[in-house]
Amino acid sequence: MKFALAPKERRKTIKTRQEILPLLASAPFFANSLLQSPLTSPLFAETQAVTDWSRALCDATMQRTPDPTKLGGWGYAVSLYLYGQFLVYKRTGEKKYLDYIQGWVDKHVSEDGVIDRSISALDYMLPGNLLLVLYAETKQEKYRKAADSIRHRLDTYPRTEDGGLWHALSRQHQLWLDGMFMSMPFLVRYGKAFQDETYANDEAAKQLLIYIKHLNDPATGLMWHAYDESGAQPWADPVTHHSSIFWCRAIGWFGMALIEVLEILPHNHRNAKSSSPRSFNSPTPMRSIRMRQPAFGIRSSTRGPSRETGSKPPALPCIRTQSTWPSSANTSPGRCSRSPAKAIAACSPSSPSTPTDRPTSPTSAAEPTSETSTTTSTVHATQMTSTDSAPSSS
Repeated sequence: MKFALAPKERRKTIKTRQEILPLLASAPFFANSLLQSPLTSPLFAETQAVTDWSRALCDATMQRTPDPTKLGGWGYAVSLYLYGQFLVYKRTGEKKYLDYIQGWVDKHVSEDGVIDRSISALDYMLPGNLLLVLYAETKQEKYRKAADSIRHRLDTYPRTEDGGLWHALSRQHQLWLDGMFMSMPFLVRYGKAFQDETYANDEAAKQLLIYIKHLNDPATGLMWHAYDESGAQPWADPVTHHSSIFWCRAIGWFGMALIEVLEILPHNHRNAKSSSPRSFNSPTPMRSIRMRQPAFGIRSSTRGPSRETGSKPPALPCIRTQSTWPSSANTSPGRCSRSPAKAIAACSPSSPSTPTDRPTSPTSAAEPTSETSTTTSTVHATQMTSTDSAPSSS
């Protein structure tokens, strides 16, 4: 397709998508300046009364599922959404949003503060954030007791030899990048709320640094998805023991974990600067990696250069909406043809989070599998689905 620009005497034909992208990128800034112009603002006065999408999402969710106990089991997906709804409550002051959150938590926490699910994975620690805010709002002791149980689970939780928290009891010796968001923001918030800052801050900084040590790729500044201390997993590199791909969603989880922990960690903490993304050993910062849009409806990842030879590996097949990971780059008709050495593939939203968010073949050498093969819950603008069986981060 060719795009023509007027006036006729200055017409320029744009032949490629690359040529038009800079123009499209500047459009929001132009539109914003137009709306704020004193000459045009009266014309757009009505359109400036925009929808409060955060509130609209919460209202739609509560309308679709009036009973919060039907949202699903104790896990990260529902609780992460509900923490967002708590922020809407704090902004609006509308108690119905808090009541809805409390209804879900009370389904899973007894009056004695006992959670109805064992904390056998880091994913099950994220709902602890709701316990902290509910205790702050209601002062009900059961929420503090339940939060205490998650905090003290770390006293006996299994670790690697250098102290890294396993992703799950069923993932022995494994560190998964997303586990940091599932656990460390809760820990530093707990420490701040209950005067346990010395342990909480030290532990959180220690975990972030251990994960960085094992998962940061110095050649790109990106983070590998997982690490197996034992090297027994088929996806583990025989030398470094990390997985072979950069999974952009996991990188996002870890980036947000850094942000939320560093917001609470004192600036003068001895490991605060070491935990900053600026400290990563990288000649190619993450921000300089070019992002490319995959085909609509798929999410792809990219392999890094070979550790042994420095050569470029073959292009990695995209993760498609099916339950298994292609065993070979040549067996998938939907393979991604982009050069993994030049770009990291962007994530596109998938339909409700299922095992297709991660490869599920236990023999795949590409990436760790989910803790179980059943469906987790996720929140979309038009649909929420949930089950009570899969804690895998997605």
